[in-house]
Amino acid sequence: MSSGFTSFVSAAAAGIGDIARGIADLIYPPKCVVCGDIQPRHLCEACLSKIAYIEPPVCHKCGLPLDDGKCRQAMCGRFPFFQARAVVIYEGVVRQAIHELKYAGLTVVAQELRDLMTAFLFRTPDFAIDASCVVPLPIHSSRQRERGFNQSALLATGVADYLHLSIDSKSLVRRVATRPQVELSEHERMENVKGAFVAAENAFAGQAVLLVDDILTTGSTAAEAAAALRKAGARAVYVLTLARSC
Repeated sequence: MSSGFTSFVSAAAAGIGDIARGIADLIYPPKCVVCGDIQPRHLCEACLSKIAYIEPPVCHKCGLPLDDGKCRQAMCGRFPFFQARAVVIYEGVVRQAIHELKYAGLTVVAQELRDLMTAFLFRTPDFAIDASCVVPLPIHSSRQRERGFNQSALLATGVADYLHLSIDSKSLVRRVATRPQVELSEHERMENVKGAFVAAENAFAGQAVLLVDDILTTGSTAAEAAAALRKAGARAVYVLTLARSC
């Protein structure tokens, strides 16, 4: 088959795809997943304007906003990751958008949420500057089958693309189907995720790993995942989440 004909077929297929998407948009126009307004994006400008960003000063290690110059996170000094940062406060618009993504399966909003994370990386070019790969926080295989996707992996693809890094979604595994952390106290969260993750032996030898998740609360889950990455040879682990409870 000639290259000219192949190019023609590819262009025709792309054109058909554009037409199909155009028809779909007419029948089912894109709308904001939070307020429901018909918009070209799945998080409208009005809703985006309501998002509360996490602003400095924050704890150098865990990223929690400082209280009179001090970190309020009791576990901070024991975290096995080098640094953690979150982009926005887990409330309002972001809380609802994440809920629609995870529990209603509205994966279309993932692009807008990825954009929030890459905008943070643009504003903070010195964060995780030596990272060599991106790892999404895994969910248990049973939850993956139930949900059909891992929301952290959807976010991690945008981060990896922006940083021009490879993404490893296989070497870190969640081997325990833990209870949802939202139901638990801080101590219960630590016990709930203890030993929940395992990484392939030496899979991250000598690497600085950027671990990506949707929400950081007490840091217990990220800490357990970071410990598994360190055990698998990672020399440093950074954590980036879209949101955190403050």
